Amino acid sequence: MKKSINVALIGADSNNIGFGSKAHIPAIQSLNEYNLYAICTTKNKSSKDLAKLYGAETSYSNIDHLLDDNNVDMINIAVRVRHHYDILWKAIQKRKMIYCEWPLCLNENEAKTISNLSKNYNYNEHIIGTQARFAPGFTFIKEMIEQENIGEILFVKAHHLLTRFPVRSNHWWSSMEEEHSGALGVATAHTLDAIQSIFGNIKSLCAVTQTLFPDDKYSDSKKKFKWTAKDYVNLTFKLNYNIEGSLVVSNLADKEIGFELSVYGTKGHVKLVTPYYISYSPPTIYLSKNGIEQKVQIPPKYIKIDNLSNKSPGYNIAHSLKNMYYSLKNKKLIHPNFHDGYLLHNLIAMIKKSSDEKQWINIQS
Repeated sequence: MKKSINVALIGADSNNIGFGSKAHIPAIQSLNEYNLYAICTTKNKSSKDLAKLYGAETSYSNIDHLLDDNNVDMINIAVRVRHHYDILWKAIQKRKMIYCEWPLCLNENEAKTISNLSKNYNYNEHIIGTQARFAPGFTFIKEMIEQENIGEILFVKAHHLLTRFPVRSNHWWSSMEEEHSGALGVATAHTLDAIQSIFGNIKSLCAVTQTLFPDDKYSDSKKKFKWTAKDYVNLTFKLNYNIEGSLVVSNLADKEIGFELSVYGTKGHVKLVTPYYISYSPPTIYLSKNGIEQKVQIPPKYIKIDNLSNKSPGYNIAHSLKNMYYSLKNKKLIHPNFHDGYLLHNLIAMIKKSSDEKQWINIQS
């Protein structure tokens, strides 16, 4: 196991608009276990300029040339989802370590192919970017529940309420259902991955998904367009041991409300709250026993990153990368991997099916 893994970031910009620049770069640079080796964009000049800006050793504008570089140990994919499949296919065959932002692919069929390809190559050095599960608050609350601090679990409820993000005309695809975007394809998936990391996979569900407010204007050109991606998801589900759960996700809130998960047990309840998007906002924990709810400090042992603010969009990614490094070092299976990503894609597909057919759906693992 190398002391420092050379990472090539695919997808970056100089204005901290894209997730690659504002989240992945600070995450990589906060860790001694990783080295930002290369930047890859579609244009030679921009990749060179960005490599210089962010202190990378080299740059690429061609994926094939990047993957042929033996100094590249790992690629971080932070580009439009439509391009993930081709990059993943090539990178797996080159046996590069991979961190792929969510969504893994455009749909469950692509994700299944990528999962099967990694199995055929006996390739396990990969992780998907549903990084909220690695936030110190999530790992802490999971242990609290496992230790039965609130007794036997009765039910869980959650919401993830966000404002609608502005869409630029050159990013028109981010409002389209077929690009696996919106409240269902992205926010709901990130939320459910975090919930399942605590309770195990959902066994059955009943859902309503809608696009309640399709009319919008591009933030730059002010030209009118219509959203096809869902902006509202209402979900009831069953977990292991027939634990009931509910979740509402929307990106139509008039202010950033954020995420809240409440877990109710026979001896009290525990609540996890984040002030904005679940994947890159710091959780706060509250514990209630005897009817008194109090804030609980997250113990230092759960906080693995000490040189990056927990308000940084890269904070949870840094925890995810650190987990990946030590899983590789200790030869442990990495989660969430491509198979987990396929199962999450399939779960989103089952939510769509439930909403279309207006019935409960059993989830096949």
